[in-house]
Amino acid sequence: MKLLKSCEVTLVIRESKGDSVHTNGRFVVNPRRKLSFGLRFDESMSPTVILPVSMSFYLKKPQALVDRYSEFFTDVYEKSRRKFRLASEKRNKTEQLINDFIMEHCPSDAWLRKLARETIEEMVDLCVYYHRVMGLKKELNSVSVKLMKSRWGSCSSDGALSFNCLSALFPQSCRRYLVIHELCHLFEMNHSSRFWALVARFCPDYKESRILMRAGYAHLFVIMDELRKRNFITYGFGSKILASTKDDVLCMSPECNEKWKRRAE
Repeated sequence: MKLLKSCEVTLVIRESKGDSVHTNGRFVVNPRRKLSFGLRFDESMSPTVILPVSMSFYLKKPQALVDRYSEFFTDVYEKSRRKFRLASEKRNKTEQLINDFIMEHCPSDAWLRKLARETIEEMVDLCVYYHRVMGLKKELNSVSVKLMKSRWGSCSSDGALSFNCLSALFPQSCRRYLVIHELCHLFEMNHSSRFWALVARFCPDYKESRILMRAGYAHLFVIMDELRKRNFITYGFGSKILASTKDDVLCMSPECNEKWKRRAE
């Protein structure tokens, strides 16, 4: 965006309760702006005022603009301050939840493997069941549970499904959606409208689970980084198979192993 002129300013903004706030900011003239001016605040509550060319004379007397539109400046200032305060509180709450999670579970390789063994038994049941219900012609090659950094599951074209062991921390409905989502990729290796129609057909309430999983996705990076910093995990993200239906890394119970062997029956 081409800028015509800009200048640093110090403004006095009145709050609704009557107090005055002195803040440093910028006035910018944008030739693409035609009628009114724009106003935004950053996290430090420094304002940026974007002027059309017709209002560029306010560069010489910026406080006059504030005084003329004082109610507007006050309203945007207080709404921005509330927004940034709530965002800060949310970040602090998230950090606390992560700390509580780590302190409660004290994750270790042994803890992750135990979680993975419990998870894969359920995932095998769900995969075998929905593979039959969905009438898939492609064979299921394997089901693996890994510690993934950036995804909850994956599906290859040859029928190898992988799931994040931390999905066990979500409700069972989320893992059901996750299995259906990945199995649908054996029909459609994309996220087209046809793919989502298939997901909705076999999991009508998938949107609720997807919202939960997407909300958790934002914290997955932070949890993984915390686990790594605290030396709870020492191997590369997503590179270690914790449990699988493949014989060379079989970590399942005998009952689950038998279910997998009978999947084609």
